[in-house]
Amino acid sequence: MQLLEATAAGAGAGFAAAILMTSFEAPFWKRMGIKGVVEWQVNQVLVAIVLGEPYDPTKRLTEALTMHLIHGTVIGVILGTALNVTPSIATAYYLPIGVALSLVLWLIAPFLSRNYFERRAGDDFSAAGLLISFGSHLVFGVALGAVLVALS
Repeated sequence: MQLLEATAAGAGAGFAAAILMTSFEAPFWKRMGIKGVVEWQVNQVLVAIVLGEPYDPTKRLTEALTMHLIHGTVIGVILGTALNVTPSIATAYYLPIGVALSLVLWLIAPFLSRNYFERRAGDDFSAAGLLISFGSHLVFGVALGAVLVALS
């Protein structure tokens, strides 16, 4: 696969995986509100920072979800491109690499950076929200790897 094709495949895989991740998270949001979906909370805080607004958990959900999808797409581009420039990695490893990358991302944000985001939000993340976040990252990683395998 050429670099441009790999980058486009990565973007498509990342976007599709982010859609699946968001679909997994939506029922938790419906039942628990924003406290059930830490990624959405983090993205709301990021949107508030970018716009210079105070964080409000009742505002900017659409922008936060858009940012969530953009992040997934960018991660897909990075992984699709990286896998293309390292052709020795067999397609069979794309799925475990996708899962591993997604879990590393979960460790970075929201888990290890949660104190920063909790301070900015003025509210603690719930244990349930962090657990749901872990599960949704597994969904993202499996989907990302599987779509990349399908597109390669």
